[in-house]
Formats: sequence, structure tokens, C-alpha cells
Amino acid sequence: CEEGSGLWFISVQKLTIERMTFINCGINLTSTEHTYITDCVFQNSSNGAVKSQSSSNTYITNCEYLDISGPYLTTDNRGAVYLRESTGNVNITNCTFQNTVTDDYYDDAGAVWL
Repeated sequence: CEEGSGLWFISVQKLTIERMTFINCGINLTSTEHTYITDCVFQNSSNGAVKSQSSSNTYITNCEYLDISGPYLTTDNRGAVYLRESTGNVNITNCTFQNTVTDDYYDDAGAVWL
């Protein structure tokens, strides 16, 4: 998909995303509850991979993040997985992060920012 596009979800009660590949894009969540992201691959995105704001109970399992970077000079996302103002459970299990780069202009968060 084109850079900056991907899947966007707002105010979803239960969301399951399984066995998908995202190239040059990712997933954006706002005010979601009980989100399950399983067996997904995120590759070559310069805008992060999973961005979530004000969501609760996020479960990410068996995902790969390859060559992911956060956008430069913005606070929109830092690293491959950015869970801002998350509540409830956050579980990230059996995931691979390779060549994840973050923006040094703001705080360098590494692969995951909670």
C-alpha cells in the first residue's frame, strides 16, 4: 500500500487482525477495546507499524517488524509499535523487531513505546 495508508479503526469494541502483510503501511487504532493482532508482518514503513491512542487491552502475537522507522520531526509515532495512553492489558508476545529506527529529534523509544 502507499506510504501513510493502511487500516484505520476508531471506537471498535473487539477487533481481530490475523495473517496479514503490510508493506509501506500499518494499522492505526483510536479508542479501540480488545484488539488482537496475530501472525502479521510489517515491512518497510517509515511511518511506524502499529499506532494506537486511547485504546485498551491490546494483544500483539507472533508478528514481525522489518525495516520500520518512525516519521521524522513529528510526535505521531516513535518506533514500530506506539501505544499512546493505553489502558488495561498490553501483551506483546513472540515478536521479531529487525532494523527498527526511531527519530532522534524527540525521545528515542526503540522498537516499542508504551
